[in-house]
Amino acid sequence: MKILNHDFCGHPFTLTLSVEFADRGHSVDHVYFASETGPKGDFAAAAAQPRPARMHGLAIDGQYRKDAFLSRRSFDLNYARQLHRLILELKPDVLLSSNCPTEVQDYVMHACRKTGTAFVFWMQDFYSIAATKLLSKKLGVIGRAIGGYWRWLDRKHLRAADWIVLITEDFRDLASSWARNPDKIDVVENWGAIGEIPRRARDNPWARAHGIGDEFHFLYSGTLGLKHNPELLAALAKAISGRGRVTVTSMGASLPYLERRKHELALDNLTLLPLQPFADVPEMLGSADAFVATIEPDAGTFSVPSKVLSYLCAGRPIVLAAPADNLATKIVTRAGAGRVVSPDDEAGFLAAALGLLNASDRGVMGDRGRAYAEEHFDIANVATRFEGIFEKALVRKRGK
Repeated sequence: MKILNHDFCGHPFTLTLSVEFADRGHSVDHVYFASETGPKGDFAAAAAQPRPARMHGLAIDGQYRKDAFLSRRSFDLNYARQLHRLILELKPDVLLSSNCPTEVQDYVMHACRKTGTAFVFWMQDFYSIAATKLLSKKLGVIGRAIGGYWRWLDRKHLRAADWIVLITEDFRDLASSWARNPDKIDVVENWGAIGEIPRRARDNPWARAHGIGDEFHFLYSGTLGLKHNPELLAALAKAISGRGRVTVTSMGASLPYLERRKHELALDNLTLLPLQPFADVPEMLGSADAFVATIEPDAGTFSVPSKVLSYLCAGRPIVLAAPADNLATKIVTRAGAGRVVSPDDEAGFLAAALGLLNASDRGVMGDRGRAYAEEHFDIANVATRFEGIFEKALVRKRGK
């Protein structure tokens, strides 16, 4: 089968799927936006596999900023035109598209129509709903109008898709309504790149290189955007001053706020680092005694912090501030891998985090998280499920 796996963001876990497809003998092209600055998979290692997928990192000159609406949209559309041309050139049998801005997805859909490609919409979140909330706060009526247009596009794409993959059952009712067909929907929960994130010793070269000693170490790794609350991280660093430290390896619109708070509160125990190369991620995660993740209440239903899945692989307890109906909350609770509090409960968050400093079951929580990852993140099983979905999408495409 000729597969094009399009992940706009270039996440590690989607890359593992392309590697597995290629290893099974499929002809695989993996496409991502190289100019997007979020966490990326190890594309060099993937390309060096005995039977590699072909990597296409599409790039654009200039700085891609998620918090600058006009320039971001210009970048997105420039990328979309490159992607459209590439799809017309490659003519895949099946195209799997995820983590994709709504207007970019429109170009994907039109290219699939031209090439006769089966279009599988891998819905990681309701992008248009999350964007509407953020744009409404920033642009008022104009933001709501833009969001309305994007919601219309999302509904169009779901109706046009030959198959839809959701990451949680929580999305099913709305996706079914928008798609007008519940029979072309499957749910496949996301996974962590467990093969690429083995457990590492607490004392390792990355920890020593960054001055992480014996003090208790909380780690936040991944995007720190508008749907994450940076004040929780500043409050945590202040609360454990003299007893521990907080390291944030990140990028995103909320990072400047955290930098200001570090200086305002004289938080010498708060270390801010850029995103680390994926090859360093196992040791970076291994340096932690516990992990932190946050997601705001108004983003919680339609967005799932993928960093939590990597945390599970690394085998350390997790302090998660997220809504009760968020999939990450359900996974951490189901696995018994940490402590979960409401995202607007700062006191509860600090109590949960401070309680880990001397918790006798800290190691047990980490072990449970790793065991959950080993049971649920088997890429062979995931790839088999997607192969079945592709076959259904192809049958549906032929029947149109």
